[in-house]
Amino acid sequence: MLTLIARAAGAVPLLPEDAGFKTLEPVVNSCACCEGSLAAMLDYCRAQKPMGDLHMEHFSCDNIHSPGCGASEAKCDCEARMAQLRQDNCTLKCKVLESVPFACPSCVVPSPPPPPPPSPKALVSECRPVATPCCEAMLGQLQKFCFSFKPAGGWPRATKCDDPSHWDGGQMVPPAAFDPLLDDWCPAACGKAQCALTAGRWLALFSRKHPDICAAILDENCDGFCAKQCPNRFMPAEPTPAAIATPLPSPAARLLGKMPATTMQEAEDAARRAPS
Repeated sequence: MLTLIARAAGAVPLLPEDAGFKTLEPVVNSCACCEGSLAAMLDYCRAQKPMGDLHMEHFSCDNIHSPGCGASEAKCDCEARMAQLRQDNCTLKCKVLESVPFACPSCVVPSPPPPPPPSPKALVSECRPVATPCCEAMLGQLQKFCFSFKPAGGWPRATKCDDPSHWDGGQMVPPAAFDPLLDDWCPAACGKAQCALTAGRWLALFSRKHPDICAAILDENCDGFCAKQCPNRFMPAEPTPAAIATPLPSPAARLLGKMPATTMQEAEDAARRAPS
């Protein structure tokens, strides 16, 4: 009868099939009732050790007390679980409870999963202008290079290679025809150890504003480029001039009367306001 009632209630199995018992569901599928039943059964088994009623033949579900579970519900849940245990007459019931206790539903509401970690910050390069002496020297070298080695078909334009990690959305790539300028005529102002690398970075910055490199250096006015190699957000801030404080007259100047007109007037006004 308990089996039919339990199956009609649609509750979960008490024990896994491999525990040696046929499954029987409790009438009450409550975490509080289940925990009360299990605690009472384990207490009974501990009290029967050693050599006592370890088959739990005399165990009674009449006095099951479980916080959060009514007396009738607790008894019903306990009897359903004991009916499952007693289906096997060979195995010690206390041994089953201690080795494969029936799993009660959790009474603790699980906490919500933690929020996903923030996406890693995208790597984006920064515009790095070259030093002003190197920039000015490269302007002169580029002008001479374009004038001296102009090919018959004209100079090719620089191209932009799309790259989302680049600060400008892509690197400007000067034509390979400008490699001799970097390798053979790199000015000393750009350094010796990494002259070609620094000059190449400068040429990429120049071609960003002037893709037609030689047309710009020969026919356009490129003055001021060295101060504006990068957008303003990458350029160092210009220092603001500090406020120039008016120096106070020295004691000797006060004695000799050598004070600025405004200071003299303030002193006379203060003397008139002073109490006699």
